[in-house]
Amino acid sequence: MLKPLVLAASLLVAALPASAASATQQIAINATGTFFSVYRDSGISGAVAKIKSCYDTAKSRDAYLFCLAMDTQAMRMDYSVSSKLGNPPTDYFAEAEFDDRIGKLQTWYPSKSQLDYTMNQLMDGMESGLKAEVERIEQK
Repeated sequence: MLKPLVLAASLLVAALPASAASATQQIAINATGTFFSVYRDSGISGAVAKIKSCYDTAKSRDAYLFCLAMDTQAMRMDYSVSSKLGNPPTDYFAEAEFDDRIGKLQTWYPSKSQLDYTMNQLMDGMESGLKAEVERIEQK
């Protein structure tokens, strides 16, 4: 079941340019690695518990970005897997609640352009992290 997801992810990230990661991208790369490590060990419920704990202890912008990157990667994985299985997504990833978690970034990024730029950097880092995970799986 994960083979089609791996193939789709491979195609997505192949188009990304190879360049040095920004600080925000590196946070997302690290968070993606953490998410997949937890997901492999304890599934989506373990990932949700880790994400909730992360948010509870996040006191800085970078810490919150780390949590949000894990959260976003988990949501993407949950939606992909649940739709393939014909199941509803996990309640934790409901749109309104997820939007609230993203909205808290306005604490550190009051300007829309700053927030948009940061979210783009976060997504780029998540794609790089996903690429690394795909490569790890393919090497097995």
